[in-house]
Amino acid sequence: MRILRLTKPADRNGMQASPRRSGAALSELALVMPLLMLIVFGGIETADMVFLKESLKSVSYEGGRAVAKYNSTNAQVLERITALIDARQLVGATVELTLPADADDVSETQRGQTITVTISAPAEMNTVGPLRMYRGQTISASTTMVRE
Repeated sequence: MRILRLTKPADRNGMQASPRRSGAALSELALVMPLLMLIVFGGIETADMVFLKESLKSVSYEGGRAVAKYNSTNAQVLERITALIDARQLVGATVELTLPADADDVSETQRGQTITVTISAPAEMNTVGPLRMYRGQTISASTTMVRE
């Protein structure tokens, strides 16, 4: 009958690790861990902001396409933009349509005139990270289209 005894594992040199060395590894981990966590969570928040910016660009472009259509109205454009904002789950987003001076509605603009669609959203409400690196900032995207 064989009896196996479990002992403390040996290090690379075949020697057993001393308790003193284990304490050094723990203190090194305690020093490095906050930096690693900062890098990981900072990367997550930065990725959130890149996604937010790209979502706003996409919504403003699609809104610009809706604005450029010949027979579109403010209500149709805002309905399309609102649907896109909801689909992208953007929290607190605002829409601004910049029309030519002589028009109060998209339908009153003439062919060849430019209309700008601007979408903005607060960064703090659209992130999941705990660091809040983008606190107080508003991210926005604009698209200018020529009326068909």
